[in-house]
Amino acid sequence: RGDVFENGDSVLLEIGAAYRKYQAPMGRLVYVGSAPVIAEEAAELAIRGMQSIVNAIQPGVTVGHVYDAWHGIAEEAGLGDYHRHHCGYLVGIGFPPSWTGGSAVTGIRRSGDLVLRAGMALHLHSWFTETGRGDYFISNTALLTDTGCEILTNRSPETLQIR
Repeated sequence: RGDVFENGDSVLLEIGAAYRKYQAPMGRLVYVGSAPVIAEEAAELAIRGMQSIVNAIQPGVTVGHVYDAWHGIAEEAGLGDYHRHHCGYLVGIGFPPSWTGGSAVTGIRRSGDLVLRAGMALHLHSWFTETGRGDYFISNTALLTDTGCEILTNRSPETLQIR
């Protein structure tokens, strides 16, 4: 639209790979040039949030339990009132423009009662934006195995910069 990116501007990149219609999205919030110093706090929270999600995902737990694990990071940081509509959702066979496999999004939501089972694929999100502590977002695709959560996409969560 004619806008020019400037040093410190944030850009949300969300991409997806597909193999035989199976989708594997991944996202990062990146900064043009150099990231604002305040973004480092948000990045640290988002990375810790992602790890808490991964640690919480086990066969037999509810999506509400997973959301609570993510939100626990917000609470530890003094952001108990900060909530997102979800911290991930199921993915699978999908057709453009969606990788969710249908018109409805089965999300990892607060108080959600869906029980997770081995074999499920999930697009996991951890984001902290508009908190007054900088902005950062990270997402990865994961597979739930019999023993826990396996990240399928790139594991580099550090703050990325576009030069």
